[in-house]
Amino acid sequence: MTSFSYLAGMVLFSFGFNFVCKRVSLRHANFIGLGIILVGGAIKLLVNHFFWLVFLGQFLCGLGACIIVNIQISVAFNWFSERSRGVALGLISISNLLGNRRYNTHSSFC
Repeated sequence: MTSFSYLAGMVLFSFGFNFVCKRVSLRHANFIGLGIILVGGAIKLLVNHFFWLVFLGQFLCGLGACIIVNIQISVAFNWFSERSRGVALGLISISNLLGNRRYNTHSSFC
């Protein structure tokens, strides 16, 4: 159920991602995504008080993850030449997969 709330936040905010990136720079959008993820993680720490806060925290983490994942394409488009974009996006994708794999194997709360 917590995975559903994470994915719901990610899918719902996918449509609003371009609005955020057009209003602020890529750097500030990255900080906004990071801040949303940090707030969501902090809310999940309150699981002993109210269990429904876990769902809210997962939803917020999904919102922030949407920004972080989608911003990578914009950064690669702005920073790298056309020839090196494929390599940059490939390395970013592999690092995301390895980071997610490490988190999912070492996390005690999934």
